[in-house]
Amino acid sequence: MAEKSARHLESRSMSQLRAPLRLEPNISDRVRSASKMAAVNGENVVEETKAKAKVWTQDQELTLLQNMENHLQSTERVRDIYVKDIVWSKIAFEDFDEHDVHKRWNALTSKIRKMRTAKEILDDAKIKVADKEDDVKSRKRKRDDKDPAFPKTPLTSYLIFCEEKRPRLAQQYANLSSKELTTKLAKKWQKLSDQKKQKYQDIYWENRKKYDHDITQYFIEHYPDERPPKTAFELWSESKEKEMKKDRPDMSQKKLNKKIKKYWEKLEESEKEKWEKKAKREVTRYIKKMKKKV
Repeated sequence: MAEKSARHLESRSMSQLRAPLRLEPNISDRVRSASKMAAVNGENVVEETKAKAKVWTQDQELTLLQNMENHLQSTERVRDIYVKDIVWSKIAFEDFDEHDVHKRWNALTSKIRKMRTAKEILDDAKIKVADKEDDVKSRKRKRDDKDPAFPKTPLTSYLIFCEEKRPRLAQQYANLSSKELTTKLAKKWQKLSDQKKQKYQDIYWENRKKYDHDITQYFIEHYPDERPPKTAFELWSESKEKEMKKDRPDMSQKKLNKKIKKYWEKLEESEKEKWEKKAKREVTRYIKKMKKKV
């Protein structure tokens, strides 16, 4: 009996020792709990914000693909280049660096068959992004209907090609559905030589240039309180004026302006091009900023 009582006491003592261990959560649970509390208390907000991916519009996706196409065409062996050979810094634009464009490219081509040349994958990616047009058309139309004067986004080189070829193809294949017709157009575009594609790319860039001008003018007229982007001459003259004032602080503004204008007229074209590029970046930033207000 005494032996049985001793065993009972020993068992009870061991249970009491183990009890706190069962109640104590494991280390990973504590870490997860602490992370949740940190999130609630607003800690590590900066790190979380940095981790968030940048938001891309359809226009920016199309620009990415257009830059990719231009990069591929600038190389002699366009049909033999694979994605691993791409120089992503050449694709970067606006606020999107080489890592941003590479990451977005991977997202756009995630469901597209790999183990092909970059050119072949690009053609499929352009079709995929172009198909988004139908999804956003109604939203764009609502915005455009509010003001018919609002400039419409130019079609990409691929969509210009489709717009030109679709009527004849629809007549030739009257039994095909709209989706089947689009697939046929996509295949025709893929088989098109780079030389023939250039025609549509030239049209796109002309339309894009006009669009940038028109939408800038639209915003300047409708938002007069916002500072408009500076022209190449304005950017250059600001720099030149500071330089001239150092040498001739006594010169009148009228005479200064006259001299600056003459210097600009005599400026080499290569130098003017540098300032034109700076002005173009100003326009791009301005359009991006103003679009958020519409």
